[in-house]
Amino acid sequence: MNPLEEQVTIIQGKLQLLLKKYNALLRENDVLKREALRHREQQEELSGKIEFWESQALILKASAGSLAPPEKAAFEKRINQYLKDIDRCIALLNN
Repeated sequence: MNPLEEQVTIIQGKLQLLLKKYNALLRENDVLKREALRHREQQEELSGKIEFWESQALILKASAGSLAPPEKAAFEKRINQYLKDIDRCIALLNN
């Protein structure tokens, strides 16, 4: 085998190795993307639960009458927003 053929063979071997590594990295990237998506969904779910429990705590405080003035204002603002949303939904249903 002449030196040129040896160089071509070496380059082909290195190219095959590079392609194997590239494909392995593509698979790893896909796995990491799925994992990131799963974590993002889990974070959204947990954020929703936190928001739910914070609103429940606020409702309990309001029913107990132990709201501080800033909390009371925030609670009234949230209630007013809910009422606006309900009115908008009713208007959409009537049309």
